[in-house]
Amino acid sequence: YGLVWPVAHIDGTADMGNIATVLFASPNFWLAGVLLAPALCILLDISIMSIRRHLTPKPHEILQEVEYLEGVRRQALRELGVGKHELKGRTYKHRSVEMSASTSTLIA
Repeated sequence: YGLVWPVAHIDGTADMGNIATVLFASPNFWLAGVLLAPALCILLDISIMSIRRHLTPKPHEILQEVEYLEGVRRQALRELGVGKHELKGRTYKHRSVEMSASTSTLIA
């Protein structure tokens, strides 16, 4: 529209000649139009995915979390110097999944 106005004058419009040059030179355009708007749209999608994953996780997401927590537990025990013989026979519960300390298989 800013390119058409100088060539074909349209009645009832403001002076739009050279508006593209002014707009692209403005830091507000680049901040709001190019950086902020897409970031806010992506933030909404990520929020919805995170809430859904927390409230109603799928089976593979539960397994991912159990595997991650098992790795964190192993690392913490390794740093504390606790051996495997002290862990046998214990069962660890997390949400709707149980995991035995002696094996890495799931008990549903």
